[in-house]
Amino acid sequence: MALDPALRKRLTLPAVCAPMFLVTGPELVAEACKAGLVGALPRQNARGIETFEQWLKQIRQSIDEFGSLTVRGCGRSLSWTVSRNLS
Repeated sequence: MALDPALRKRLTLPAVCAPMFLVTGPELVAEACKAGLVGALPRQNARGIETFEQWLKQIRQSIDEFGSLTVRGCGRSLSWTVSRNLS
């Protein structure tokens, strides 16, 4: 469920689904992004680089299926930032 547009317009700070060690996975990141939050995935949650790459593909596919979102990567955590036209 996406954030209500009336509430979103009043926010002055971004809403973030914080990356949690051993808790955050690709499903949580994708759903956070779809709901209008910033989702972040700690690299160390995936035990190997192959798993991490698969998670990134899974997140990308889920977001692509959902609609028009802007995806940005940063540093050791990969952040997926939602940029949707809510008008």
